[in-house]
Amino acid sequence: GFQSLAERTSGQPCRLPLVIMASGDTESGIRALLESGNYFGLEKEQVTILVQEKVAALASSDALLSMEGPYKVGTKPHGHGDVHFLLHSSGLVRRWHEEGRKWILFFQDTNTLYLTTFLCSLGVSAKHGLHANVVTMPRKAKEAAGSIARLTHWDGRSIVANVEYNQLEPLLKATGHHEGDVNGPDGFSPYPGNTNELLFSLSEYVSELEENGGQMP
Repeated sequence: GFQSLAERTSGQPCRLPLVIMASGDTESGIRALLESGNYFGLEKEQVTILVQEKVAALASSDALLSMEGPYKVGTKPHGHGDVHFLLHSSGLVRRWHEEGRKWILFFQDTNTLYLTTFLCSLGVSAKHGLHANVVTMPRKAKEAAGSIARLTHWDGRSIVANVEYNQLEPLLKATGHHEGDVNGPDGFSPYPGNTNELLFSLSEYVSELEENGGQMP
């Protein structure tokens, strides 16, 4: 595995920490799966499960509360962004930084292909000294996948961000792109698909978390 590769290259022992963000709905099942699989080759101490809070859920775009019963409000996990606060409040990223670790990889369980390409992505990040690296993929126009795009404000400020597929088309048409999202000469949309794979430089990530109290801007 990757640990063995690192050990052969460096001549030093290597244990890569794995953090799984769960919710009250999934925590027990994840723990049971890990136990039944003997942590799938990892040592138990390498794996940390962080549990995000649940919040009141909405039943419709009219902001009506979802009800599980006459007197019980339905709840759902708060969202992916909780991982940053949990990593900060748990002290894990600070500890990793003090251990000399340099990079942190975020990925979702919806795509196992991350593990075939992330060493390439890590190499690109290291070679170019990137603070943040978002991995994308070719995407067909109007494909039901979020896209990565540079959004530019009228005063010149800009940000590279994920734009959900159901928002991209109206956004393009509202900003003068009357054809909307269309394929280019290569047969793909000029707005690549978001794989939800992120690589952060750990030192800059720790600084951002500490400056913002675990709330990523």
